[in-house]
Amino acid sequence: MKEFTAWYYRYAEAYAAKRQYILAEKKYSALVEAHPKETKGILAWAKLEKDQLKYEEAVDVLKGASSRVKGEAARGKTGLLSWDYYNEAGLLLLGDVYLDWADEEKAKYENARRTYATLLERYGDKDAYLERMLLYFIRVDKVKEVLPLRAHFLADPLKNVLGAEILAELGGYLIDKDMLGEVREILLDAAKKDPSVPEAHYNLARYFKRSGAPIEERKALDNAASAFAALPGLGGRRAGMYIDSLIWRGRFLVEAKEWIGAERDYAMATAEYEKALELRR
Repeated sequence: MKEFTAWYYRYAEAYAAKRQYILAEKKYSALVEAHPKETKGILAWAKLEKDQLKYEEAVDVLKGASSRVKGEAARGKTGLLSWDYYNEAGLLLLGDVYLDWADEEKAKYENARRTYATLLERYGDKDAYLERMLLYFIRVDKVKEVLPLRAHFLADPLKNVLGAEILAELGGYLIDKDMLGEVREILLDAAKKDPSVPEAHYNLARYFKRSGAPIEERKALDNAASAFAALPGLGGRRAGMYIDSLIWRGRFLVEAKEWIGAERDYAMATAEYEKALELRR
């Protein structure tokens, strides 16, 4: 049975790697229809939807309560959280979906908070849940809640368990608040842990600009632009940073009289801006 299900994963992951997301979705859908309680498949499918910014679809996959989910799932019987209501991985991913969805619909912040609170109440103060609460407080700008959690996680740098995305956002938030003392180390740690996280490079560029280090600033901008471009979809927050990165780098190119490169970056920024407007982001 495991060998048979592995076939679905191989194809779905291969399609996703080639950005053939519709085919990947169909493969996960077929897997879950054939094996309604294949937890790994449900989580992978929901994350694929989340990464494409298809938040409602991601929630439907996790809860199994929509006609978007085929077969048994359409009748609300195969969503992971319909038959395993307190599944840790499922609730954690659900909270992450709501938190990103809040970029477009602010009311979803409360859904995210309630989901993470359920995990904390059910399973205790695990770092995995506390770091999500840290990210939530950053997004809703509650600095009095952010600082104690920052201290909790950074008290011993050798035991820092924060993921790259959360470190990157924490570093950017501290720049916003003019608290630069630990920012460089936080952002370098984020970029080292996962170079594909664009916020790590974008916020490093912001830090190096504040520090008067233009060579490092330009390197960080190049890395940020590449990392943003590699994502399957950009929500409003990330689209804004990507557009800013392109315009910002364009100014570097103009100063260096690299006119073709500057024109390319400005054109890409314009295209991204128009796309964001069209998608109401």
